[in-house]
Amino acid sequence: MSANGRDLTLRNIEVSYAKAANAELSRDYELAFRLYIDAAQNYLHLGRTSSDPSVRATCKTQAGKALERAEKIKSYKKDDLGPVTLNHLSEQTQYNVLMKSSVVNGTRFSLASDAHASTPDVIQPAMSTEQRQHGATWQIFSGYDTDTDTENLMPEDIIQHVVSDCSVCASISVCVDHHRRFNSKLGVRSLQMLDSGAQGSNATRYQWNALFNGALRRICKLAYITFIVMEAHTRAQVSTISSQVTQVASSCASLRVANAIYYHHFWKKLYVSFGMSTPYKLIITTQYMTLMGGYDFPGSNSCIDLHVLTGWIPEALDIRSTTFERERTCRRVVDGYKLGTLRSSVRTSFTHAFLGMCVLTLGTGETLSEAAQLSPIPLKPAHCYAVIGVDDSDDERTVTVLDSEFHDEPLAPPAEDASQADYESAQISRLPQRAQSHTLSWDTVCQVFDGIYLSWNPSMFKQSSTFHGSWQRASANVEGPVHFQIGLRVTPPSTKEEDVWILLTRHVVDTSRKSEFIALSAQSTQASNVNAMYMKGSYSNSTHVLVKTRVSSTNTDLALVCSYDGEYDDVGFTVTVYSTTPASWVEETIKLSHTKTISSAFTTKTAGGNPTYPTFMVNPQYHLHIEPDKASANSAKRDKKPRIQLKVQSDRSMPVNITVAWSQGQRVTDLVQSEVFATSSAYTHGFASVVKDIPPGDYTVIVSAFEPRYTGSFWLSAQCTYRFELRTIPQEDAGMFSKTFFGEWQGDSAAGGPSFNKFTSNPCWELAVKAQTDIKIRLQLADTARAFSMNATLFWLSESALGQQLSTSGPYSDARSGVITKQVTLQPGRYVVVPSTYNPGLEAAYKLIVYSSNPEFALSPLRLG
Repeated sequence: MSANGRDLTLRNIEVSYAKAANAELSRDYELAFRLYIDAAQNYLHLGRTSSDPSVRATCKTQAGKALERAEKIKSYKKDDLGPVTLNHLSEQTQYNVLMKSSVVNGTRFSLASDAHASTPDVIQPAMSTEQRQHGATWQIFSGYDTDTDTENLMPEDIIQHVVSDCSVCASISVCVDHHRRFNSKLGVRSLQMLDSGAQGSNATRYQWNALFNGALRRICKLAYITFIVMEAHTRAQVSTISSQVTQVASSCASLRVANAIYYHHFWKKLYVSFGMSTPYKLIITTQYMTLMGGYDFPGSNSCIDLHVLTGWIPEALDIRSTTFERERTCRRVVDGYKLGTLRSSVRTSFTHAFLGMCVLTLGTGETLSEAAQLSPIPLKPAHCYAVIGVDDSDDERTVTVLDSEFHDEPLAPPAEDASQADYESAQISRLPQRAQSHTLSWDTVCQVFDGIYLSWNPSMFKQSSTFHGSWQRASANVEGPVHFQIGLRVTPPSTKEEDVWILLTRHVVDTSRKSEFIALSAQSTQASNVNAMYMKGSYSNSTHVLVKTRVSSTNTDLALVCSYDGEYDDVGFTVTVYSTTPASWVEETIKLSHTKTISSAFTTKTAGGNPTYPTFMVNPQYHLHIEPDKASANSAKRDKKPRIQLKVQSDRSMPVNITVAWSQGQRVTDLVQSEVFATSSAYTHGFASVVKDIPPGDYTVIVSAFEPRYTGSFWLSAQCTYRFELRTIPQEDAGMFSKTFFGEWQGDSAAGGPSFNKFTSNPCWELAVKAQTDIKIRLQLADTARAFSMNATLFWLSESALGQQLSTSGPYSDARSGVITKQVTLQPGRYVVVPSTYNPGLEAAYKLIVYSSNPEFALSPLRLG
């Protein structure tokens, strides 16, 4: 998309060039310089992408003129020009990201939209080690017609053999199943025959448009099929039989072509097994393995494969996760698998007018669960299985699972009285002609499998919008995650709330790379609800992360943070938004000129967790003071609120949050909704950010991790349009000595507050001070899961009775952090501390934390009542 949301045309660029010239005549050289640079970049981009030779020539000439004017301005106004910022939303920048991601495993795959780009035939994908060990050979194949082959094709016709492409086979199987149910040609429409007998051979040349690295990319190659030879005495035998198979397949395109040649170990003969797979499966698999860099690719899951094959939205569910909802997921699967919707238009080249909403596969983990024995399928670790049936009739929820793998068993020696012909016939007949399907209950599925891989039809949503970006490190020496922020504005829905799905896709240029992790968070820019501070999202080593959120008529702006943690720089990514109403991208244009960064850490003493923990108060806190714009003579500008952005970055394993609270810059012990000015909302791993227009004044900024167990370094950065100060607020016990004492309210000592006339029956503590000291005392429940109103009060001790009140924690409070008395200065003498609950009869253990500037004091139980 272009910066203004329209297609980039020569006329649009000429208008931009004219604005630059006018700005130069008006002596606004900074604006003129920026506009000339923009015009030059747009001319160059249009010149590269246009198929019109005259437009390309004009763009080349005009780009030179624009650059010449920019250079002249720079030569005499160098010190007055600010840096030229990259427009991430410009059509050229978007195009450049896609072009950088065109080279995959050393092979360039052109964009399908580049009509004038050359598309040479790519070489055959490298065979896997297992294929080479079994003597695999490439054989020419021709005459395949997708309509003929898929007309009567069944999911059981897809067989996996030798290669570790279980997810690809499962993906093709569910596409076949979808076509069988809805006549959708899912996964087939992207494959087309270009010509027959290409390059003087008998092979047919095919083009496959694969959705990869953010765009459809063309893969053109001759049709070759792998033939696997289990063992052979001579290559002549292999060549002869392979030739015969090719001739049969070429003469009958509807035949399920063999992809395996078997060697009979006893009789030392080769056998060809027909019915093992289809031309469609073999050609698609070969094309896909070309993209993946060969059959030895590290593997994926069907969500990834189906996104490439069909463009459908991937959603991976971890059955073992504590957030997995068995019943809700079952309803979604049943509805999504069975239902179809008639659409009046086709939005992508992948979809058909009548489609089911969902296809799915199941996956096992690296190790099988103990419940795997419940499955009728001989399950394998780290394996993918297609689902070709879902049923919830008669109150019974079942799933039909396909086992596409050919289980290759050693051939038994013949019986002594068996003839050679009889034995050969028996052995060939037992080779499977079709994959086996099994019916499992939904409960069994959730017990024996580890993952559910869903792919959703994007036509569920009326609108989609795409953004292409790249993760780039500010410096080569900077380590840790890299984050990219972009704003999203959704047109207000007519109903109360609407779903918005956001998909982050990491671009892959080398399939051998490992240890690359991504994360995506989507937060409302109006977030200020302390009750929404749950943990959300985590880093994934998948190439896709899907986030679902909802927007309302009053809350349509979202802040997206795309995160990458890996050792590589300049990694491309694509964000696709699916919504009911139109959505547009918003990039921050206000210059935040004042900045400050603070390096700190969560330690065992400063890691307090989220606001539900009584230790929340010990989290790192900062006094934010924003100065008013006194220099502005314009009253309207003075009344405008400054904008501030706060960001915290940590290790990707640590979920963090930023909260800004109304205050005078003092430490916040308990966070209540009325005191929250802004928050980054849900805790997100490795990064949190909040942007807000904020009145000048004083605030407290609180940085917290989700639980107290998280410790480690973090960096807090602040950027603001006005001058500001950001200072660390000392901990409650800073510069003081502390001692902790334990007691309990039990029986008669659970006497309640003064209004119940038994106040001195509460546990009393004598405080003996030997030298002048500053004192404050915190009262907390020992059991943090309980909560009731408490108070702590400090008195003079006068002849074994309560004397004058010196300090109190104030009204009774049930705050999670407890209550604390105001700090007072005490002279040497005897004092009494009385902890109490508001209501009598509440039995519980408590602790008193005494902070003092002088360690020369003693606290001991005292009986007064």
